[in-house]
Amino acid sequence: MLTQSKNEPLFPFGYGLSYCTVEYSKPQVSSKTMEEELQVTVTVRNRSERTTVETVQLYVQDMVELVARPVKELKAF
Repeated sequence: MLTQSKNEPLFPFGYGLSYCTVEYSKPQVSSKTMEEELQVTVTVRNRSERTTVETVQLYVQDMVELVARPVKELKAF
């Protein structure tokens, strides 16, 4: 039986890892302020001889808000 609290992900980080090596570049953010919509870009490179499928996930964390939010919140993939 899987036990889960409200603010924990269903699966732990790294669940479902593949046999391929995937490399991520350093994320680039379109702006340093939150006054407009942000765009985050990253280059993903398959370093293996095998074909692979990689799903890039973007998590955010609000460090200031007074309303309780999840520690990690998936915003995009």
